[in-house]
Amino acid sequence: MLGKYSRFSLLLVLIALLTQCQSLSLDMQKSGNMPRVTIEGVYREQVVTACNEVLMNHDFRFSANRGNNYLYERPSSTMEFLAWGGGFSSDQEVAVRLALRIRELGDSHEVDCQPFIVIRPGEHLEEARKMTRLKSRKYQKILNEIKARCYEGGELPEEWGAWD
Repeated sequence: MLGKYSRFSLLLVLIALLTQCQSLSLDMQKSGNMPRVTIEGVYREQVVTACNEVLMNHDFRFSANRGNNYLYERPSSTMEFLAWGGGFSSDQEVAVRLALRIRELGDSHEVDCQPFIVIRPGEHLEEARKMTRLKSRKYQKILNEIKARCYEGGELPEEWGAWD
């Protein structure tokens, strides 16, 4: 009888320790696994343009921006709708919202993003839930595309001048 309770107690202690460990967190920001790229030697306008073009190719549309933060949104896929919208009979809308942040770091720009599932987007009672780091690989690929798009153009327009 004592063995059964001691195993249960050990299991509870392990669960408590694991839930406190940040590296095992599914939250992208807490775990440090936020999709992120550093883009060097380009102007901010090039980064923003590349973000708009690449995200448009992934069915996202620009929604809003505030300072260094940009919001993009797309309708949910069928699987996302079934998982988050309540199934076939649900009349709730579901969307994927991408919060993109562009920070200047000297001669480079750091771009990171946090995806959200949004239930009832645009409504008074909309509900946004962060996507877990299990989806971070998909969004890291998108950021890598943005970085590649920044370098595709080759030369900068003359009116922008050249790097010293």
